[in-house]
Amino acid sequence: MSLLNPIRKDILRLCSLVNCLDDLLYVKPFPVISGATLGQHVRHILEFYSCILMNTRGELICYDNRKRDLQIETQRSVALDVAERLMEALESIIIDKKICVQANYMETDQHDIFLTSTLFRELAYALDHSIHHQAIIKIGLCEMPAVLERIGELGVAPATVRYKNLK
Repeated sequence: MSLLNPIRKDILRLCSLVNCLDDLLYVKPFPVISGATLGQHVRHILEFYSCILMNTRGELICYDNRKRDLQIETQRSVALDVAERLMEALESIIIDKKICVQANYMETDQHDIFLTSTLFRELAYALDHSIHHQAIIKIGLCEMPAVLERIGELGVAPATVRYKNLK
């Protein structure tokens, strides 16, 4: 199985979540997740995938310098449009390739480091990162059982699902 299949499934799961929410719930701050909105987490997920998949040159990825498009976090339709473009971009991936990741893990400027990676490794990172943020979204929705019921295994790693199925 290709890595791209679980990523497709992840993006579709995120779209299902966005479709389960109404406009007010999408932009509502949740105290239990530090006042963040569900839309902010959806934006964060989509932008990490976008850094990789919408990178026209494909040689350098910098998650720190992503666009942070506020329309994604405030308008569900924009988030769904971005997700659709990501799904289309996935179709163009044929082989893995070497890339460079630029990052700054310090709180001040001018401390960038450059790491050697690969396209598939960064896609795997984005998938893991997405699952983590979906778990945070799920925490935000913990007092809304009707919504939780419709989102299923949102925010649960595939290894955890497999482990639970073995019991």
